[in-house]
Amino acid sequence: SIEEAEPEITWVGSPNFSSRREEVPQAVVLHIMEGYLGYMDVLVNNPNISMKDRVSPHYGVGKNGAIHQYVREEDAAWHAGVVDRPTWIPALTVNPNLITLGVECEGFSGEKWPEAQVASVVWLLRKFWREWGIEPIANITVVRHSAIYALHAGCPGEGCHLEEIVERAHREGKL
Repeated sequence: SIEEAEPEITWVGSPNFSSRREEVPQAVVLHIMEGYLGYMDVLVNNPNISMKDRVSPHYGVGKNGAIHQYVREEDAAWHAGVVDRPTWIPALTVNPNLITLGVECEGFSGEKWPEAQVASVVWLLRKFWREWGIEPIANITVVRHSAIYALHAGCPGEGCHLEEIVERAHREGKL
């Protein structure tokens, strides 16, 4: 069997995180950046943003498949803590940041996700399955940000074919 090449993950880092307390990741939240990967690298490290407006995902995925990491998976990134009319039930009882891994995808909500980007998102889902036991299940363990924060109805956008991404992660299997 041919060994699968592991994508390179570039550590960027961000000071915008907190302790998960006693929680562990149980799901993955997909977002759309409404911008570019380089901008996200700057945004998550901008000290001029007020504390209440600071954000950070665990990972950013570029259109070219590049993966940038901002926060260690063991820590709670600040990507989904504001809850508004959630359809994802766990968000009703616990801060979603404490129990999720956040993946921001480069681009804008109306754009199709290129194959390289989809492949990297699928690879991350398979990695999380292996390392955290998060079996990818659409709308249960892999959710759109809009399922937590209804005011971001376009997140992660029409270009994110969640069910297809999850099916592909299953076809390719746990890493």
